[in-house]
This record gives sequence, structure tokens and C-alpha cells, in this order.
Amino acid sequence: MGIAQIGCCNTFCNNDSKPPLFVLFSFPNNTLIHSRYYPLYPPPTHAPVDHKHLSALAMKRRPDVLVLPSKVDPFYKVVDGNVLCINPGMLGKGTCAMVTVNPDDGAHSLVERVEVTIANCTS
Repeated sequence: MGIAQIGCCNTFCNNDSKPPLFVLFSFPNNTLIHSRYYPLYPPPTHAPVDHKHLSALAMKRRPDVLVLPSKVDPFYKVVDGNVLCINPGMLGKGTCAMVTVNPDDGAHSLVERVEVTIANCTS
């Protein structure tokens, strides 16, 4: 289940094909709050998830960079001040994220040293 599907699980979502922007930008927060790589916990019973293996989706440590590809428009944002969440879009649709990590000078966190560019990767 990705960002587009999670929006449809909320009662405020209408019949549009895209969820509202606040759903898109709360998705990374929800993933971190639930500490699961599967964004909804527990997942809906109709979701294509093998419930016997849900423990494998547990987030054992908080990541510095969390990549959450989705069919919705690409974006990146810093969540909780120290986790960089990137939705590079879908490579099949021609978008990708180029991530540059600058050297550690000891004074800056990883989030402060990363540069993200969402690019057209078809050319």
C-alpha cells in the first residue's frame, strides 16, 4: 500500500484519484510513528499483506533517510527534524531522486548535509 492508497483509507478522501496534500505530507510521519515499513498498522484485512510476516516490516531503528516511492507526484521533506523522507516517484514514469551526501565536518547532521534533486530520468 502506497501513498495513493493510504489516502483512500481515510474518511475525508473524496473520489479524486489523488489524496489531498496534507495526506501526502503526513504519510512519512505515519510511517515513522507506527515504526513499520508498511504504512498502516494493523493493515486492513483486504490488503495484500501476509500477516504471518508483519514482524519483518518492523522498523528496528529510526532511519536517517527513508525512501517511499509512490505513483503520486515526487517530493522530499524532513520529518521530525532529523529524518529525510523522499518520494522519488516511479522510474517507469520517468522521475527519480538524485541524492548527494556532502562530507561530514562533525558539526552538521546528515539531514543538513544532504541535497536532493527530483529529476526527469528519461533523457
